[in-house]
Order: sequence, then structure tokens, then C-alpha cells
Amino acid sequence: MLAGHVPPDGDAAAPVLGAGVITILVRDFVHQMTTFRAVGPHPARALERFGRLFLGELWAVYGPRLALTKEPS
Repeated sequence: MLAGHVPPDGDAAAPVLGAGVITILVRDFVHQMTTFRAVGPHPARALERFGRLFLGELWAVYGPRLALTKEPS
């Protein structure tokens, strides 16, 4: 966690208030996904768009690491 408002390019200079690792088990993540709700004219579309954004961000961060840990065939 960084202190105060940090502009998009200011991470390196911002004071760090705290840092850590969050471990989320797959079953807990799946359960959490069942708690999402959306309202409006197209709630299913809203959930789909959020899911694509969220999972896309996860893949952008962790996908390359997964590719590096695969065993050669």
C-alpha cells in the first residue's frame, strides 16, 4: 500500500505504508465469484464485462509466470 494519492507514474517515488502476500484458495475464489450481483437493463452483460476485465488483469499479471513454471513435455 502506498501513501496518499499516487499518480499513475509515481509508484517508484511514493512512500510504502505496507506490503504483503494474499493467498486465495481456488475454492474460496470460486465462492466469491458467486456473490457478485449486477442490476440494470443488462445485468448478465455487465457481469460478463467485469469478468473479462478482472480475469484479463489476472492473466496479464500471473499468466506469464504460469507459462514459466510449466514442465517441458
